[in-house]
Amino acid sequence: IGIGMSCISGNSPGSSRSRDGIISIARRLGLEVVAEGVETAGAVASLQAMGCTTAQGYYYSRPMPAPQLTAWMARRGAVGVSTAAARVP
Repeated sequence: IGIGMSCISGNSPGSSRSRDGIISIARRLGLEVVAEGVETAGAVASLQAMGCTTAQGYYYSRPMPAPQLTAWMARRGAVGVSTAAARVP
């Protein structure tokens, strides 16, 4: 299940409840949650605390061509990974 940038970056009670609810329901159903649009270390920490294990966004890297992506992933030990999503440390 993907959580969009508006839920990740939003600080309102509504976006916080939505984010928490989505992650909670997904975990109960055994589904993986991908947080999209992660831009700060604070967002990563918040997602980690909620149990979200996969994220993508500018915090990790700007978009890049496939050949550069392969080298970027190899430098980070992501050999054999087939997507640009990065595991939340």
